[in-house]
Amino acid sequence: MQRTNNLHMLQEVGSVAEHLQRVTIIAYLLAKEMGLDSEKAMVMATFHDLPEARTGDANWHQKEYVTHDDNKAWEAQLALMGKGAESTRRLLLEYQERKTQVSQLVKDADNIEYVLSLKELALQGNEEAKRRLKEDIDLNHIYTDTGKRMIRQIVKSKPNAWYQQDRQKTHKKYLVGDR
Repeated sequence: MQRTNNLHMLQEVGSVAEHLQRVTIIAYLLAKEMGLDSEKAMVMATFHDLPEARTGDANWHQKEYVTHDDNKAWEAQLALMGKGAESTRRLLLEYQERKTQVSQLVKDADNIEYVLSLKELALQGNEEAKRRLKEDIDLNHIYTDTGKRMIRQIVKSKPNAWYQQDRQKTHKKYLVGDR
């Protein structure tokens, strides 16, 4: 399922599945960094947008006009999960309440993934992403100090810096032309 960011970014920004994969990896890394339960963080991150499989991915603008019944969507999805339903339900409720460190770091991972996607789009020249990087980041909405630190680093960094560093070491090996 495509993300609704496509509408206002005016280009493909990835699917819900790609978003979930990235949030899961970020949650794992945050949990490890913070000494928290990384397996729980990964499972919570994997399921945090579960209702969107039924309701679609509504962006902030759309949520002003459309109301989704996320609990109904959760229950419909959970009804198909057999023995995993109850533990998933507990994780989703914990995530929704945002009272535990793990649920807070997963929400931070969700926001961090958004900032990463903005950085990637900005590198491609997307003007809307550049504007959002300047206007939409408010660290008061980030729960953990580790999450705040990570966002500060992302904002300062270039998403392809690793490639540029590797290229300096390896590109001469693979130049086009006769040898």
